[in-house]
Amino acid sequence: MSNGDRQEKSLEALKLINAASTSIRLYPEATARIEDAIETAYQGTKSFLRDNKLLRFSFQDGKDLLNGEPVNNRIQERLGLLTFREQMQKMAFDELVLSRTVDRATFRKILSVFSATPEQVQQAGGNRPFIENLKLTEIFPEQYVAPGESDAEQKQKLKIDGILAELSGGVVQPEQILYLAGRKEGNGIQIALQKNCQSPDHCARIIATTTFTLLQILLKDHVVVVAPVFPLALEKINSLLNENLLQTISERTAALLAPHLDETAVLMLICQDFTTPFGKNLYDALIKSIDNQIMLNVLDWMRGQQEKAENENSKTSPQLLAVSLGCEKLTATPRGKQLLALESTREELKKTEYGRKEKRVQVGITALAKGDLESLRNEEVCLNLPSIIEKLLANEKESVAAVIVQNIVNGLKNQEHSYRLCLAQAIGGVAEKLAHINRWDWLEKLTPVCIAWMRENESTDQGFEKHVEAMQAMMNHAWHNDNIELAEHILNVFYYIRSGALEKSEAVRKIVSQVQDRNVDLDLLQTYLDRCFTKPVNEMLCRKITMQGPVAARFLLDKLITSEKRSDRIRLLKILSHLGDELTPVLLERLPDPMPWFGKRNIIRLLAATGSEKDAELILDYVFHDDLRVQQETLHCIVQIGGASTEMYLLQVLAGASTQAKLQVVKNLRRVADSEVVGPLSELLEECKLYRGPEKRLLALEISKTLGATGTRKAFPLLRKIIDGGERQFGKESVHAAELAMSYIQEQGAGEIKLQGGRGRKVPIGIAAAKTSGSEAKYECITGYPEEKEVYELIHKDEKESAKELLFQLIEKTAQFQKFDEAESLRLRLIDIDPMALSEIIKAAEVIEEAKSNSVDRDHILIWSDLYDLLTTEEFNAFYHALEHEAYSAETAIVTQGEPQWRLFFVNKGRVKLFFHERESETLVHIIGKGNVFGGNSFFDNSLWTLNATSMGAVELSTLSMDKVEEWGDVYPSLEKKLQEYCQRYDKVNEFFITSGANRRQKERKALSGSVYMVLSGDGEDASETIIRGECSDISSGGLSFLAKIGQKKNARLLLGRHIGLFFKDADQEERKLSLSGTVVAVRNLNAIDMGRSVHIHFDEELEQSILTDLVNGS
Repeated sequence: MSNGDRQEKSLEALKLINAASTSIRLYPEATARIEDAIETAYQGTKSFLRDNKLLRFSFQDGKDLLNGEPVNNRIQERLGLLTFREQMQKMAFDELVLSRTVDRATFRKILSVFSATPEQVQQAGGNRPFIENLKLTEIFPEQYVAPGESDAEQKQKLKIDGILAELSGGVVQPEQILYLAGRKEGNGIQIALQKNCQSPDHCARIIATTTFTLLQILLKDHVVVVAPVFPLALEKINSLLNENLLQTISERTAALLAPHLDETAVLMLICQDFTTPFGKNLYDALIKSIDNQIMLNVLDWMRGQQEKAENENSKTSPQLLAVSLGCEKLTATPRGKQLLALESTREELKKTEYGRKEKRVQVGITALAKGDLESLRNEEVCLNLPSIIEKLLANEKESVAAVIVQNIVNGLKNQEHSYRLCLAQAIGGVAEKLAHINRWDWLEKLTPVCIAWMRENESTDQGFEKHVEAMQAMMNHAWHNDNIELAEHILNVFYYIRSGALEKSEAVRKIVSQVQDRNVDLDLLQTYLDRCFTKPVNEMLCRKITMQGPVAARFLLDKLITSEKRSDRIRLLKILSHLGDELTPVLLERLPDPMPWFGKRNIIRLLAATGSEKDAELILDYVFHDDLRVQQETLHCIVQIGGASTEMYLLQVLAGASTQAKLQVVKNLRRVADSEVVGPLSELLEECKLYRGPEKRLLALEISKTLGATGTRKAFPLLRKIIDGGERQFGKESVHAAELAMSYIQEQGAGEIKLQGGRGRKVPIGIAAAKTSGSEAKYECITGYPEEKEVYELIHKDEKESAKELLFQLIEKTAQFQKFDEAESLRLRLIDIDPMALSEIIKAAEVIEEAKSNSVDRDHILIWSDLYDLLTTEEFNAFYHALEHEAYSAETAIVTQGEPQWRLFFVNKGRVKLFFHERESETLVHIIGKGNVFGGNSFFDNSLWTLNATSMGAVELSTLSMDKVEEWGDVYPSLEKKLQEYCQRYDKVNEFFITSGANRRQKERKALSGSVYMVLSGDGEDASETIIRGECSDISSGGLSFLAKIGQKKNARLLLGRHIGLFFKDADQEERKLSLSGTVVAVRNLNAIDMGRSVHIHFDEELEQSILTDLVNGS
C-alpha cells in the first residue's frame, strides 16, 4: 500500500473516531445513536489496525502527521475539521497511538478523552493526571517510541515467564523444548532427554513446560486451530518414554498444567491431536484434572458454536471444524459423558424449579384476579406480572387482564395500603411492558396512575424508573399521533420535576432526567423546530422543545452553530434563551469546539444571559479571538456576568487585547474602576504613545475618563502626563477630559469629611442637612420598574441613603438596557432628592455616558448584521477597520448632485433625504433611516452623483472610501462583490425609479454608430494630449455614450469629472469637421472583457436638432 493510500485510510479511521466522540458529547449516555457510533468507530479502527498494525496521529512543529509522515494540503484541511484534533491541542497532547491490542473498553476510554469537559479534566488534577487515571498513557504518550512491548504486554510476558519457571522447576533446558517442537536436532539433546525421562517428575516438567510454551504461540492468533507441531511433540515424547510410565507421567503433567489453564487455553488444548499412546493418556489426565466449571463452560461454548454453524450453514471454517472435532472427542470420553450428565442434571433442576415457580406465580396471579393483593409481596409474582399481562392480551383474555390491573390500581389508590410500594412496582412493570408491546390504548388508561405516582413518590427503586420509562414512551407516541394534550401533560410533569417546581429529591430528578435524555426523539425535535421557523411563530411550540432538557439544548445549539440563515439563528437564540441556567453547562461544553465566528459569538451572547461570575473566567481567551465581533461580545459578557471579579478579568485581558478591544476594555473598566486600574492604565498610556492615527487619541480620551472614575489621587501623575503631553500628542478632547478628571477627584476629596473617631469612612457634606424627617415630596414614576416605587417608599420612611443607593442601581439598569432618556431623568430625580450627593450624581452621569459609548460599537454591528453575516472573519476585520465615522447636524448637505464622490454611505442613526433636481423642481426619491446604505450606484459604477443627500435632523454615518476597497485587492477578492450585491439588494433608489416610472434622463436617446475620439488635454502648456478611441453607442441632445477599451478601474476613475473634447470619423476614417466638448459623468464596467467600459459624456452645450439628426444618419 502506498503512503498516500495509507494516509487516506488513516484519515477515514480518524473520522470515525471523531464522529463517535461528537455523538458522545451531543447525546445522552446509553442511547442507540451513541452505541452505533462507538461500534462503527471501533470496528473501522480495528479493521485498519488489522491491515496496518498501527494508527498514529501527531503534531510536530505546528504540522499534522499521519503515521509519522507529513500530510498533503487536502488531508490537512480535512483534519482541521475534526473536533478531536482541537481537543488534543487544548490538552497539549502531541501523540495519539493506537495498536492492535486496543480493546473495546480502552477504545471507550479514548473517546471519553475527546468528549471530556474542562471540569472533568480539572477535577482529575489536569490533562496528564486525567490520562493517567484512565490508564491511557501509552495511547497519549508524551514522546513517541517506536513500537515495542507495551506495559500490559510486558506484564503478561512476566506472568508467562513466571509460570514457565514454576513448571520447569529449574530442570528444563530451552534446547529441549526446541527439540520436541521440531525446531532443533542433535544426538546430545536426545540423550539428555532420555536420561531426564527416567525420572517421572523431571519428565512431567519437560512435557508441561513444552505444552504451555506451544499454547502461548497458538493463542496469539485468537483462532482455534489444530497445530501440526503438537502431535509432532507428543510423538517424540512417546518415543522417549517407557510404556509402564505413560499414565504416571501423564497424571503428573496434568497436575502441573491444570492450575495455569484458563478457559481459552483449555479450549485450544483439547482441540489438538492427541493420537499417540502417550497423547491419549495425557488427554484423559488433563480433562480429569481441570475444574468442573471450566470444563462445563468450554463444552457449552463448543456446543453453541456447533448450533450456530448449523443455523448459518457455515460448517467449513477451519476453526469450526477444529471445535466440532474437539467437542465430539470430549463428549465420547467418560469425563465428557459425566459433564453432559452433570449439565443435564442442572437443566432438570432448573426446569423443576421453573415449574414450581410457574405454579407459585399462577397461584399469585389467580389471587390478584380475586382481589387478594398480598401475593405481590412475592417478588416472583411481581416480576412476572408484566409477562402474564402480555400473554393474556395476546390470547384475547383482556377482561382478565383488566380485572388484575384494576385491582392493583385500586389498591394503589388506597393511601393506607401496606403494600403500596409493591403495587406501584407492579404497575410500573406493566406500564413498561405495554409500551414495549405497543398497547398504547391500555397504556393511555394507565397514564393518570403513573403520573400520580411520579408526583407523589420519593422512592428511586427500579419500579419508579419503569413508570418514568413508560411515560416517556407514551409521550413520544402521543406527539407522533397528534395527541398533543396528553403529550403536553406528561412533558409538563417531567419539566416540573426536573426544574424543581415539584419538590423532589435529587435522586428522583436524576432518574427523570436520565430517562428523558436517553429517549428524546431528535426527529420530532427537528419537526417542531421547522415549524418554529414558520410565521406566525407558535411560541408554545418553541417552549416545548426547550422543556425536553439538555439533549434538546445540545440539539438547538448545534443547529445555531451550523445554520447559515441569520433569521433562523435569531429564532434559535430566542428559543435557547428560555432554558435559563440549565443552558450554561451545555454552552461551556460546546464553546471550545471549532465553529464559524458567529457560533462563538452566539454562544457567548447566550452565556451573558445565563452564566455566573465563575463562568466569566472560562471565556477570557475569546477576547483575543480573530474576529472583532467575538471580541466585543466577550467583553460585553464579562461585564454582564463578571460580578465582583469584573475589574480583575478586564485587567487580565487588557494587555493582550487588540487596539479596538482595548478601547472597549478601558470603557468597561469605568464602572468598576478603583485605584487598582491606575498601574495597568499607566502601562497602556506608554504603549499608546507608540500608536499613530485616531486610535492614540481615542485611547488617551478613554484612559482619562476611566482615571476620573477611580476617584483616587493616585491617578494624578498619569492624568498630569496626558495634560503635559498636550493637544498635539493626545488631542484636545483627551487633555480636556484629563483636566475634568483631576477636578472631579479634587472636588470629591474636598467635599468629604471623616466621621467621628477618624475611622476613614467618608460621606458627602450636606447629607446630614438633607436628612429631614419624612419627606412630603410626591414623585411620579419615570419607569415601570418596581424598584422605582421602592425608592419613593424609602424616601417617605426617611431612609434617604438606602433610597439613593437603590436609585443609583436603577440608573445603571436603565442605562444598561439603553433606555438613556429614562436613565437621564432618574439622574435628575437623584439631584432633586439630594443635590449634595455629588459623588452619586457624577457617577450616574458617567454610567449613562459609558453605556451610550459601549452601545455604539455593539449597536453598529447589530444594525449591519445582515451585511456582516455575509463576511468571513478576515473580511469583516478589513471592512470594519476601513470605515470612517461622521456626524451631520440637521439640514446639512452630505452629497451634492453632479459631484464625483468615491464613498459608500451607511446610516447608523437619523434620517437622510435623497432627491434630484428636475428643471427647477425637486423630486424626492426616498427618505432612508438607520440600517440603510446609499451611494452604491455611483460607488461601483464610477459615475458622478445623480442625486442629492441631505440630513434630516442629526445623522451619524459610517463611510467607506474606494481607496480602501482597492487596497484590499487580491487579499479579499470576494469582499467587493459581496458589498456590491448587498447594495443592489437594498437599493432604495433603483426601487423608486422602477416602481414610480420616473426618469432622470430628460432627453431622448438615439442609437449612434461609428467611431468617436475623446481628447484629454494634459496639464501645462507643453503637456501632450491623450486620445481615447471608442465605438458610439447612443446620443441625445444633452450627451453621448460610447464603448472604450479602458482596462484598470483606477484609470476609469481618473476620467470621471474631466473636461474633454470629442471628434468623429466616418466609415472611410475621414475626420468630420464637427467637434464637441463636455464632461465625463460615468465610466461603467460592462463586466465583459471584450466590451470594455461604457463612457458617458455630458455636453457643455445642448446640440441643435439638425446636428443630432445628421450624426444619427451618419451624414
